[in-house]
Parts: sequence; C-alpha cells; structure tokens
Amino acid sequence: MRKPAAAITAAMLLASCVSCGNSGSSSKNEYNISGTWKIEDNSFNGGYVFDEGGQASIFIYPDNIYFSDNDLWFNDEKIPAKFVEYDGSQMDVYYLNGTVLSLERCGSSDEESYNGEYVLEDCKVREYMVQGLGITDDDAELRVNIEDDKFRFTVVDALDYSFNGSEIVLDGKNGIASSKGEAVLSGDKLTIKRQDGGERVLKKVK
Repeated sequence: MRKPAAAITAAMLLASCVSCGNSGSSSKNEYNISGTWKIEDNSFNGGYVFDEGGQASIFIYPDNIYFSDNDLWFNDEKIPAKFVEYDGSQMDVYYLNGTVLSLERCGSSDEESYNGEYVLEDCKVREYMVQGLGITDDDAELRVNIEDDKFRFTVVDALDYSFNGSEIVLDGKNGIASSKGEAVLSGDKLTIKRQDGGERVLKKVK
C-alpha cells in the first residue's frame, strides 16, 4: 500500500496555520466563539471545534478514505469487505500483513451500523497522521467519526485558543503548530487575516 500523502496530514496542518510563528500568551476569551466552525475553502474540507474552556480541536473530512459497498477505499486502493472485522464495538482492518485501521467505538455497541464515533488506536492511519502533524505525545487523542460512507478525523484538544475581538491566538500542543492573526467576528462568520495577505473565513455550522 502506498504511503498516503497530503489528504489527511497536510490538510490538517493547513487548518492549524493562520499566520505561522510563535504565538503570544493566551488571554481570557472576551468573545464567545465556542462551537463548530468550517473553513470556507473549496480545496479543504475541515475546520475547528472551539469549546468554552479555551481549547480547540481540529477536524477534517479527507477524500482518500471512505467506505463504498462495505469495501474500504484508502489512498486509491480498495480493501475488500472481508478484511474489515467489526463486532459492534471494535473495528480492525488487516491488509497486506499490517493493521491499516483500528477503531474502538465510543458509547454503546451497534452491530447494525458502522456510523458513530471512535477512538483511533495504533494502526497505519494513526502513524501517518502523527508523523505528518509532528505530534510528540504518543497518547494524543485522535478520533474518527464514520458518517455513512464518510470519515471525519479529529485531533482532540489540539490547541489552546483566545479571541479578543480583533486577534485570534492558537497555541498548539503536542507538536501542533502555533499561530495567530487579526480576526473579525460578524455573526456566524469569523474572518482571519493570513500572513500572505489573504484571508481565511470560518463559518459556524453549529
């Protein structure tokens, strides 16, 4: 199996970078931006989940891993359904003498559907994500949501953040890059100035 490149890791790095560089110390949030925010960019499907305690998770919907007719497609290769082991709580995909994917379901068991939230355990997919993001903590929490055929990957509590109405500061943890930038909040839209002079627009979805 070829090493999957940018679709998971580089895109998540893109999500964590506003205007890269050392961030200042976080101050108490003066504006409430808690919730799920999607980056409005046709080339990237992901964003942030800001909680009320000043922590943010990064999520992405990659286009190189998905289910189709119960077969798992990963990096343009079809892994037949017979290699997918699932008992309602644990999913393991063994292929070419390796564990491609290993997921432990959160919450109640469901033998009828793959849909749900999982913890991403040791496997090839986790290795590539950790390496690509430069995560330094082996215990960093990575989760996967399966939504019909789609996968959503989340780096849980990847950043500490603050927003004072004019600047957003993102302090990366466990090797995630830190960043900051001028930002303007208007309703459900957060516009962040990029280091290259462009803008990144986040739209609140819930």
